[in-house]
Amino acid sequence: MGTGRKPQVEEQSSGGEVLGIVTIAAAVFLTLAFHSYRSGNADQNQVGLIGHLLADLLCPAFGLACYLIPLGQFYFAGVLLRLWSCPAPVSQMFAGTVFLFSSTAFLALWGEGEQIVKAGGWIGGFLAFHLRTGLNRLGAYVVL
Repeated sequence: MGTGRKPQVEEQSSGGEVLGIVTIAAAVFLTLAFHSYRSGNADQNQVGLIGHLLADLLCPAFGLACYLIPLGQFYFAGVLLRLWSCPAPVSQMFAGTVFLFSSTAFLALWGEGEQIVKAGGWIGGFLAFHLRTGLNRLGAYVVL
């Protein structure tokens, strides 16, 4: 007569879940900071001085594409919370970064007459300038 072993339940560390929840909180924080950002007016920011400083760094750099940063954080939190799998994390991070930079360039090309912060930020303006110089406007849109 064989006695079987009782199946042991594997305990998984909760580090991924904690990091996922912290990442969601940081994404909400950044979204509120970006939404309430007014240049030179830290008192108007809904999340305080730290939120204003982060928005003051990221909003002029990426323009409207800065909202893609919290979106990427939400995706990363979903992976950490095991809501979906991430088969190739390095290539997905690279693709997300390329998407962020190409979005800034596209917004800078599209909103050419607007303020640089409202369009693609100074990174998008830099990329759009070089794409427009080398390829003309239509070629820049095709490349993006």
